[in-house]
Amino acid sequence: LPKAELVVDLLQVLQVRYIKLQGDVHPSILRALSGSKIQVLLTVPDQSIPALAQSQNAASEWFEANILHHFPSTEVTGIVLGSELMTKDPSFAGDLIEAGRKIRSCIAAAGLDQEIRVSASLSMQMFSQWGHKPSSAAFEDFYQSHLRELLDFLAPKGSYLMINVDPFEAHLHDGFALDFAMSSSTAQELLDEDTKAGYTGLLDAAVDSAYSAMEKLGFSNIPVVVGEIGWPWKSSGSESDPLSTATVENAALFAQSLVKRIQSDKGTPHKPEASIRVYVHEFFDIVGPADDSRRRYGLFSTSQVPRYSFHLSPGVSEAEILMRRVLADNGTNGTAFCVAAPGASDNVLSVGLNWACGQGNADCTPIQQNGACYLPDTYAAHASYAFNSYYQKNVGAGATCDFQGAAMLTSTDPSKLLF
Repeated sequence: LPKAELVVDLLQVLQVRYIKLQGDVHPSILRALSGSKIQVLLTVPDQSIPALAQSQNAASEWFEANILHHFPSTEVTGIVLGSELMTKDPSFAGDLIEAGRKIRSCIAAAGLDQEIRVSASLSMQMFSQWGHKPSSAAFEDFYQSHLRELLDFLAPKGSYLMINVDPFEAHLHDGFALDFAMSSSTAQELLDEDTKAGYTGLLDAAVDSAYSAMEKLGFSNIPVVVGEIGWPWKSSGSESDPLSTATVENAALFAQSLVKRIQSDKGTPHKPEASIRVYVHEFFDIVGPADDSRRRYGLFSTSQVPRYSFHLSPGVSEAEILMRRVLADNGTNGTAFCVAAPGASDNVLSVGLNWACGQGNADCTPIQQNGACYLPDTYAAHASYAFNSYYQKNVGAGATCDFQGAAMLTSTDPSKLLF
């Protein structure tokens, strides 16, 4: 992975406010997050759970090293007990809950009961009839006694239940249509016949399935947080589907639909008053280029290059924000200029030029005949002037540099370019 400071810088440029850290987290990452105002969920590695369950001293040492040494400048707001540990092996339920109790004792001793919550993550494999009819969802019989104990642990302290949702897997193996799994705007509504609630995407259906399953065990006030959700841009080498839907295009569409859903700040049909907290899986691809044994979900490569483009906020793509950061790293103080893209046809440039000088309200007087910037009299030169005039006037309000692919960002002042 890149240096911790570079990762945190990228998170801040992208205006990420919440992250979940998995596995053994190196102290340098927690130090780099100091003062960033990014709220952190820290996951206890699966292999550490038994030791923490058996010894209060071990739990205290883990808590001191990972939390107290960094808090409050690094804003740890939650601790997740393992990664789907109960799904992998239900016999670990006792250790998981006991480790949670010992960590919660550490939190209480530090006076941080109101700042830090303890949770655990579940795979959707632990639910029956989920998604297709959310009101009928329940925990699989095999897991129910363990999950009742877990929910008893979570409920009194205002903790939440974390679910990990894999829409791609649900599409491949659980019978969900592609548009519905991707929460696409073209998805056909799924009607829950018992509640008459309509669902247009798997995210809401999965969250309400978790609420329904908990209610069947007598727990109605535990919030649900989506700890993982994403769409792979590349399938594993072992997948034989010749029409695999694990593509860059589908990953970008899914990400855009997800961002739009979360930005709506709406609840689900079953819990309309409760907005959904979601953690995207995953920020970086964590496998090498020669490893085809697993799907690739990363938004970025480990060299911090976006795998695809999608809009993190209205009008601003993560690729463009990253470009501004690269410009800043190159010593240009983050100054970006919007110019005609090499190879753009005169017809496409003409359309963009007319829009910028008209509806875009760019100052195009200097490129009129006899104007100070009329020469050279080419579409590329005039478009670059108009594009940049529009961009500089409106970038603070979220303007982009695209013009249907006719423009690009550069660190070179267009007045110094030769056309």
